[in-house]
Amino acid sequence: MAGMIALVIPSNRPEFLERWRREWKTELERPDVTLFVVRDDPDMWDEIDETLGADAWIIPRQTDCIRSYGFWQAYQAGADLILTMDDDCLPDAERPGSWVHAHRHELGKDLWSPWVWTIGGLSPRGLPQHIWREGPTVLNHGLWRGVPDLDAETQLKYGSPPPPYRLIEQMMPPGMVFPMSGMNLAFRRALTPAMYFGLMGTVQGEDTGFHRYGDIWAGLFAKRIADHLGWLMHSGMPTVHHARASDPHVNLVTEATAKAATEWLWRAVGAGWPPTTNVTRSGTRVGRTGTATTPAVSRSPRISAAATVIATPAFPAPTTKTRSTPAKSAGEKKRRTAEAGSTAFKAAARRAARWVW
Repeated sequence: MAGMIALVIPSNRPEFLERWRREWKTELERPDVTLFVVRDDPDMWDEIDETLGADAWIIPRQTDCIRSYGFWQAYQAGADLILTMDDDCLPDAERPGSWVHAHRHELGKDLWSPWVWTIGGLSPRGLPQHIWREGPTVLNHGLWRGVPDLDAETQLKYGSPPPPYRLIEQMMPPGMVFPMSGMNLAFRRALTPAMYFGLMGTVQGEDTGFHRYGDIWAGLFAKRIADHLGWLMHSGMPTVHHARASDPHVNLVTEATAKAATEWLWRAVGAGWPPTTNVTRSGTRVGRTGTATTPAVSRSPRISAAATVIATPAFPAPTTKTRSTPAKSAGEKKRRTAEAGSTAFKAAARRAARWVW
């Protein structure tokens, strides 16, 4: 995986950013790494407005989701690999070595199994030999030591420091979803159009009402698209040391709306397909037979419309079809599928973002 590596850092805290630069000096001096700092301040907002013009509203302010502008910059600059972390994430002393190299190594994995091991270290009786499936890993989700990435209720329940927890190394196969944290990520260039950290925080001077879930929602959409295209995601190494915990009492209020919406949104997006129900544009839940069943629970119409537009129409669950014409070559089919998926997502995301706001 040769080529330019982009490292995108959102920050509105100069003192944190200064320390971050010192701590990551070795990685930043790599000749293949280009740093994109996205400052969440009026100067950067003016740059975004000037650069994107009428489309500048799609990059939110006063939120870590402003990093989407850095993703766009990195993509425009030709980056083959894009990494991102928060400015309070430091090198993990328990895992010395190159953080960039470790992400590249994990992205090189291309095997997954639909079978689950019931014991560790040995293959239990009944496990078939030929169970491995291939697919490109397009995203690696690194984890954290120190302060874990928790919601406010969990923070308040356990206090600080939280009880011991263990890190889980795993491939995320098709049909599985996970809470994607933006604190320690790497993804291939091809996934960039799906890695949109959406309209949290402030848009055109108005509070969207949604906070702290831009990375979680981006993960739902990106995983759904990756599943459709036969791409894989991995979670585990490398780790970073997360040095700062946000105020759980503040978070309890700010994240409440987005957290509640997530309980419904992941099903509407179709993540973890096949879902129990599909969602039509009218908001009526439809059973697997196609017959309308229980009406959808009343939700914010903006969220309903956004999720519905992004989800089922653009990326239906794969179905088996009988072909009456010769199949295209595998390479041509993969290329056309990727192009169609990318185009559909960008169009859907644009419409959905307007609905959310």
